[in-house]
Amino acid sequence: MSDFSGSLCPDGNLSISLNDFNGIENGGNHHVIWLVFFNSTSRSCQLEASYTQSITEQFTNAGLATIGVGNGWRETVECYNWKQSYGVKYPIIDDSQSDIRNMFTRGTVPHHVLINHRMEVIYTARGYIMPPFGNDFLAVLNSALSELTTLSLDEIIVPDNPGIQKCYPNPFNPAVTVNFALQDEEFTQISVYNIWVKKSIISPQLHFRLDIMIYDGMQLNFQRAFILYSW
Repeated sequence: MSDFSGSLCPDGNLSISLNDFNGIENGGNHHVIWLVFFNSTSRSCQLEASYTQSITEQFTNAGLATIGVGNGWRETVECYNWKQSYGVKYPIIDDSQSDIRNMFTRGTVPHHVLINHRMEVIYTARGYIMPPFGNDFLAVLNSALSELTTLSLDEIIVPDNPGIQKCYPNPFNPAVTVNFALQDEEFTQISVYNIWVKKSIISPQLHFRLDIMIYDGMQLNFQRAFILYSW
């Protein structure tokens, strides 16, 4: 699937493209992309709008990225009112000329397209996905999302030398200092566990090539804990 971009409504000065969600292009942040094609004057699309939002909320954390592609705007039903009326929160592309829609279908809407993390179209069909319909859609979606958790190491960027050092004075002191250095400047977190493998603290999200985190076990009643740390 080749990339395309479109203006976000209601702010036409912003745009969105498929490569925003393409793991190869954005540093390994893979997604399954769901394109929801609709016409604002279509009663079928209106009935299904809130359901598309519920599906989006259910699977966002699993890697689903939903993009609405709409046309048929009128003064009484413009993009902002569409979102407000039907509780839609995912981004919507203004496709008033149907340029993007015509890449996938010349038929009626609603029309749904799923694109996997390899940017391949794995599902394209018009019609409802609301119950009792949509079983095929959900089956393909679940299958594509499951692939995100089993990506090969070749597709995942793993630091060659994270550079985490021994904590000091030593892990048996109530307060320890952890030094770490990143190969590249990236967001990271450090997690600390006690002997029962219970996570006792997560550092705030840090954004430095070189940083120090001080862990004070006294504050969490782990004065004598054997501490394991990881990132």
